[in-house]
Order: sequence, then C-alpha cells, then structure tokens
Amino acid sequence: MTGPEGPVHHGVPGRIEPSGVPEHVSVGIANPLQAMADRIVGRHRQECPDLSRLTLVVPSVLLATDLARCLSRAARQDTLLLPRITTFASLAREAPVAGEPVPDSRRELVLYDVLRRQGLVDRVNLWSAARELRRLIDELTSFEVPLATSVEEFSTLVERAYGARTRAAIRFEARVVYEAWRHLTGEQDAAYRYQAGLAHAAARASGPLYVLDAGDMRPVEAAFARAWAARGPVCLVNASSRPDAGQAGVPGILSAAWPETPDPSAPLRTRAAALRATLPSSALAERLALFGAPTLEAHAAAAELRIRAWLAEGVGRIAVVAVDRVAARRLRALLERAGILVQDETGWALSTVAAATVVARWLDCTGDRFHHRDLLDLLKSPYVLSDMGAEGRKHFVWRVETLLRKANLVRGLDALAAIASDEPDARELLAGIDRLRGAAAAMPRGDESPGRWVGDLTDALETLGIVAGLGEDAAGQQVLEHLQRLRDEVAGSHVRLDFGEFRRWLDGELESALFRDRDIRSPVVFTHLHATRLRTFDAVLVLGADMRSLPGKGLPGAFLNDAVRRELGLPGRAEQVARERETLAMLIASAGRAFVTWQNRQDSEPVAASPWLDVLDTLHREAYGAGLRTDDWGRLVGAAALRPANPAPLPSPAGPPAPSAPMLIPEDVSVSAYGTMIGCPYRFYASHALRLDDLDEIRDEIEKRDYGDLLHRVLHAFHREVPRVSDLDRDAAEARLVRITDDVFGRAATRNHLAHAWAQRWRKCIGAYLDFQCAREAQGWAWLDGEVRSEVAIDLPGSRVVRLRGRLDRVDARPEASGRSLAVLDYKTSDKRKLRARLDDGDDVQLRSYLLLRGDAEHAAYVTIDNTAVDCVDVPGDAVGEAAREVGRLRAVFTAALDGAGLPANGSEETCRWCAMRALCRRDYWSDA
Repeated sequence: MTGPEGPVHHGVPGRIEPSGVPEHVSVGIANPLQAMADRIVGRHRQECPDLSRLTLVVPSVLLATDLARCLSRAARQDTLLLPRITTFASLAREAPVAGEPVPDSRRELVLYDVLRRQGLVDRVNLWSAARELRRLIDELTSFEVPLATSVEEFSTLVERAYGARTRAAIRFEARVVYEAWRHLTGEQDAAYRYQAGLAHAAARASGPLYVLDAGDMRPVEAAFARAWAARGPVCLVNASSRPDAGQAGVPGILSAAWPETPDPSAPLRTRAAALRATLPSSALAERLALFGAPTLEAHAAAAELRIRAWLAEGVGRIAVVAVDRVAARRLRALLERAGILVQDETGWALSTVAAATVVARWLDCTGDRFHHRDLLDLLKSPYVLSDMGAEGRKHFVWRVETLLRKANLVRGLDALAAIASDEPDARELLAGIDRLRGAAAAMPRGDESPGRWVGDLTDALETLGIVAGLGEDAAGQQVLEHLQRLRDEVAGSHVRLDFGEFRRWLDGELESALFRDRDIRSPVVFTHLHATRLRTFDAVLVLGADMRSLPGKGLPGAFLNDAVRRELGLPGRAEQVARERETLAMLIASAGRAFVTWQNRQDSEPVAASPWLDVLDTLHREAYGAGLRTDDWGRLVGAAALRPANPAPLPSPAGPPAPSAPMLIPEDVSVSAYGTMIGCPYRFYASHALRLDDLDEIRDEIEKRDYGDLLHRVLHAFHREVPRVSDLDRDAAEARLVRITDDVFGRAATRNHLAHAWAQRWRKCIGAYLDFQCAREAQGWAWLDGEVRSEVAIDLPGSRVVRLRGRLDRVDARPEASGRSLAVLDYKTSDKRKLRARLDDGDDVQLRSYLLLRGDAEHAAYVTIDNTAVDCVDVPGDAVGEAAREVGRLRAVFTAALDGAGLPANGSEETCRWCAMRALCRRDYWSDA
C-alpha cells in the first residue's frame, strides 16, 4: 500500500532508513502504544540500551510516562536510555523565534474593537464573536490557507460553497470573517510562532523521528515531518481499525460495527453473519456493559458503585471519560463521600470555583450599587477580609447582616454606614464598611483600558484582604495568576471598555480558563475522550454516552459551515466524528473492562443511547444472540459487599408532634413570642426554644408591613412635635404632618421608589387621622409618650419567673378626679372587622399583654388606619379584668411547659398557612391521617 506521502507498511518491522519522505506505519487499536513501542524498539534493537538519538513525538505529554514503560517492556533490558519524548507544541516552544508574541487575549481585543466600530455584530454577542473568529483565524493559519485578496473574492468563495448567489446574509458573514482575518494576518500570534518554531526545529533535525498517532497532523506539522525527512529518517505511526490491519477479537467486533468506510451494500445483518463466521464467540460480552439510568442520581450512583467494585477487586488504573459534566460532578461528590479522591485531567472552568466566584460577587456589588444579596454573598466568602481572622470576620458579617435585615436596606454602602454609625461599639463595624467603600472608590468610572480595569480590580481585592485569602488556596492562586497574566497581556492596549464590556470580557476569560488540582494522585482519573488516545487503562467508564453527547457537538460554529470549511481546506464535522469514533474504539479495545452509561430519561422524555452504541449492541445481538445492555444491579455492582441494602421504610407520622422541652423554655419572652405560644405551642418550641427562626428577609419592594413601620415613625415624630393637635390651627397641623410624612417616606424612597406610592396612600388618610385625634382630645385624651419599651416579671410556681417584654406604640393620658387614666394604643393598618373578631374570640393576646406591660393603664385599643378611615377598636369588656385573665393564662401555659408538658402542633389552618415551621412539624403528612 502507498500513503499520500510514502509507503504504508503493516508487515514485519525493519530498520528505518533515510528516504527523503516520511514512512507510514499502522498498528492495531488494541493497546496501540505498546504495539508502537514494540515496532520502534524492533527497528533499533541493535542500538539498545541507548535509544537517546531517537525523537518520539506524541499527541500529549500525558503519554510520556506510559510510553517510557512500554519501551522498557519492549527492550526487555534492566537499563534503557530513553529517546527524547516530546510533542509538536514543545518542539515549537523550544525553538528561538524572533519578536514578541501577541497573546490571544490582546488579539481578541483588537477583533472586539473592529467589530464594535464597524457595527458588524450585536453588542451582546461581540465577545463570543471575537473569540470564535480568533480561533477560526488561527485554524486558517495552521492549515496554511492564504488570505483572500479582497472581500469580494472571499464572498464569492463562500457563496460557491453555500451554493447560493447574492444572498445578503452570506455576504455579511463573509465580510465579518474577512475583516477579522485581515486585521489579524501578519501578527506574531500563537499560530505563526508555532509554524516558525517547527520550521526551526526541523532545520536542526538529528536522528530518526517517530510521530505517534499522526493521523490528524495539520499541514504545518506535515511540512515539519517532510523537512525533517530531508535530513533524517521519519516514520509516521498510526493505530488503525481497518480489517487489513489484522484485527481480531474485540477490535474485530468494533471494526465490524464501526467501519472506517461503511459499505452501503452490506446491511448490519450481513455484517453480523460475517462477524460470527470469523469470530464464533464474542470476546466483548464479558468486557463491555451498557447501562441506561432513569435519573441523574441513579446515573451517578451506578457509576460510583461500579468504580468501588473495581477498586475492591484490585483493578489498578480506572479512567472516567466525563462526557456528561453534570453527572461527572455528582459522581465525584459520591466518590469523595466514600473516601475516594479523583485525579481530574479535564479540569473545571475557572469561573466555577469559589475563588473566582468571590471576584464575580465583588463585580456584582460594584455594578449594582451593593445590593444586599450580592453584598452578603461577598462577605460570606472565606476569602473576604481574611486578615480579620475567622471569628472576627464572622462577627463582622453577622453584624452587617443583622443591620441590613433590621433596616430592610436593599442596597447602598453609604446608607449602611449611616445606620452602623448609630450602633453601639461601632468602631470595628465602621472600619470594615469603610474598607468596602474604599475598595469601591478605587474601581474605575466610565471607559477605561482593560489593563487599567484588571489593575484596579486587583487593587480593590487587595484592599478587601481577598488577595491574601486567595493566596492560601490552590484554586485562588490560579485565579490570581490568571488575573496577573491578563494584566500583563493587555498592557498597552488602547481599546476602551465600559464596566459592562469589561465584565463580559473577564467572565469569558475565566470561563475559558481551566482549574486543575495538581496535588491529587489517584488510580481513578477523570478525563475526556480525546485525551485517552493511545493510553491503556485497566478499566474504563464512559459517563453520559447518550445521543446528544456522543458524538460530541463541535464544528462548525457560528461562522462558515461545513461546505465552506471544505472549500477552504479545513477539516469539517465528518472528520471530527470519525476521529471521535476511532478514539472510542481504541479506548474500548485497549481497556480490560469497559462500562458505558447514560441517563435514559430527562424531563419525562426518553433519551436514546449514542447511535454508535445502538449499532454495536444490535450487531452483537444479531451475531451472538445477546446484547450488551444490562439492567442487572448485581452484575452492575459486582462485589456483593457493595450492593445497596434495601432501606427500611420511613415511619409515617401518627399525629401532630408534641415535644417536651422544659430546659429550653426561655425566661425572657416577647409579646409576639407569647402570641405564638397561644396560637401553636410547637411553633413556639421551634422558633424560640430551638431558636430556628429565620432572620427577617430583606424586601426589594415595600410591603404593607413596611408601610406600617413608616407610618409608626411618622406618627411618633408628629406627636413628639405636636402633643395636642387641638392647640394648632387645622391647616398648620396638616402642614406639619405632611412635612414629616414627606421627610420619612422621602428617605425610604431613596432606597425604594415604591415608597412614594405608599406615601400617597397615607396622605389620603391624613385628614381622617386629624379628625380622629381631635375627637379623642375632645374626650380628654392627650398623647403622653410613644415607642415605649416595657417589661414585666410574672412569678410562676416554684420560684420561677417569666419576663414579658414589648414596645408600646403609644400611651395616652386623661385627667380624672382621682388622678389620671392611661390608655395603651397600637397602630394597625389591618381591616377593622378582622381585628374586632380576633379580640372577641380571645385569640388576640397583644392588647391584653400591653395592659400587663403598662400595669397602671386601664384602657387599650387598636387604632386602625385603613384606606381613608381611622377608628378605634377597644378591648371588649373590663380591660383590667381582661389583663388579669391574661396573667392567669400566661402562668398556666408556661408553668405547664416548664413542668414538662408537651408542646403540640395544634395551630389553626389560618395560623399554619404562612408558618415557617410547617415543614418541620410535617402538618401536611398527618393532618389528613
């Protein structure tokens, strides 16, 4: 046989001699690396043990160690001077090439600016377009495609490939690609330096050269091989699954299922018959199993159990080909939970690691004026303020979160600092907030160069102690290295970016960079399919081999379809798929055992296996009467000790829980907590005994309760200025109240503009409120005090005490013959009828408890402010008597709880509807029992 550049040999190995053209040699796909090593050593047996004059080019540095072992086995000598084992990329890097390289990030900035200025692409797609175009131009360079002389010439080529004429969309695409090509041609880019480096290496060739897995060499690499062949012998070695390569056993079955050049006249049944005649028994049945899992969890669990079984059986090297990255994440978590570390060659996008997330959160904060969610996410990162120490940082974060939730502060560092300044012992709190403000002030405003953006971002991270925190973490160090590399690469660039453009650029850079944990060594290796070429593993697990993922998606991209790529001489989709299928066949043929999985249902829809697996399974069933799929859990797991036990069924709740917790009952109880105890003792137990209550949520929109809080502030400030409204002219009183309203609601509107709408609602009530107050003053009542914090100790049997505390919205006084009478008022924005019903039913404890807190008060009422009406809802009957009865109920309830009585979940449906503890008491499971 004759290859495109020289003879192809499949026979007896012989010594390679200089011939001026590279020689082509093929080996089988079963353990191809050892076969290649045997071929090389066989040709140079007389030179053993010194093979150092040979140069071996491998597709990946990951193969170097394995190849060295294979050469040693082939030589069968205790000592062996190894050949030089390298890659094309290493040869190119080692060669001295004049001039400074232009980094890819710098070239993408140039393309971005060109596309932006010429308006060729939508702004939201500019960065993705620039990156894809840069990769396309590099590919054109490496395949030695010359630049068209004009955009018209290139447009004609593209139209010819598309088979269409005068189509505006095609001409536009051609123009975009041509402009990018024109602006990047002639630069000292990576593709140019790669080409120049290989040319330099070939010019200094010495000794024989072997290129292993040379099937997808690019023109620049083929030119390197030809140039070397002019100075010394060159042999290009490939693994082949063609029948004439002498395939048998597993490779023969795979070759029949996945022929390199399918014969349309040979249907699958015919191929199966021919296979059975050649190989009467299957060598694949005991080595390969296909498994479809119904859920993601089952998918990952099946893979985990298979790996654990292999390890228990003493299997050495296990490769996990992570086709499905989501399933790979879950599998890794399951393995680490079982104490099995993973060596991950695939890596994770740097943007997904926590160290990069803290950078993203900082940019979120500066881009959205420190929205509370972004700020808390940032502060809760262990990298932030790392110089405070763990406990100091946690205390600072707790205080900030408490302030934000207490004030319902949606965003803004200045507002946070103003609130913090009123707090006791605020020095350390303000110091931390000032660091945030200082870092924010250091960030650029407006358009700046990317180098300035990265530099100022790094300075801000330094101010916040993030750099120090990242420096102590492996992933953090890689993030810092990446930021420094970007800063160096784009230094001097004159492209100007606003914040949004810089953010999208940095996000893309972090997304394209990979994090790899360099410190883990494990027999379980996560890798990708292409990285397994020529490698041999004791067992292989292909994770996620469904029809959507295998063959993988790839070329073509947004620019230039397959036909245009073929017209330009670039590889297309067909070449990519063939290479991927060949790699899978090589992997299965070389592995001692293989287990291929996929998730066969997603979103309630069936998901088919890869068409390659379907063909292989069908062929095997036709040829040998049994397929390769397995649903047998026992066979799947292998080791009996690893089989999952049947879990015991969960007990069904027999009724509402009623825990007893006398030691956890607090002595200090708010009026609100006491109301919870009356409404549902179990909720009191969970919220106040176990302290499981959530912190208040910060609300982006102003809700009715926020309206009530603002109304309290307005009325308290008004009555402090005007204790007796009757003393003022009506217009003056109304003007005073409107001014205070504008002030209180105006401050709230700086944080949320919806405050204006609630202010308008209250303004409609101002006249009614002044009428109500004047009528009340006509009855002799006058405002005495407001926002009064009160506490009362209530004795319980056994020398025990419960302290009841609360805050009274308002206390009024009225002169009496015997002195004065006091009334406790509470403002409500609720419906008057609902409040009256609660008071009449005895469900409401608030007013009666307020009478206990203000022991000298004889009256209590709600002041309802609803729509345009203002009215009073008094405690029914004798208020003093009601207070006495409430004392009795409080003593009875807390005495029983402290004596060990159960605290049952007996709230009404109305009480339970919005209860945060509903899931804890499991009401939905026992309420219908």
